[in-house]
Amino acid sequence: ATEYARTAIAAHAPADSVQEDAARLDFLIDQVAYVVSDPDTRPGHWLHWARPDGSTWVQCDEYPTPRAAIDAARKQEEKP
Repeated sequence: ATEYARTAIAAHAPADSVQEDAARLDFLIDQVAYVVSDPDTRPGHWLHWARPDGSTWVQCDEYPTPRAAIDAARKQEEKP
């Protein structure tokens, strides 16, 4: 039973990761945003929003990975 439990847990880990990446992609699509990185000027990643009226907005902080930048924006969006 123990080996079965380990196998079941391992089988769910990739699916959870895929679901989380899908949620990140959905967030980018819904927000009309994309990840930016310019290693010549800054080492990190940040989001850039393109508004329907043609204006833009840039995430003020930078993050070590694209996923971290998206997650930070998602957390900010959840705040009241």
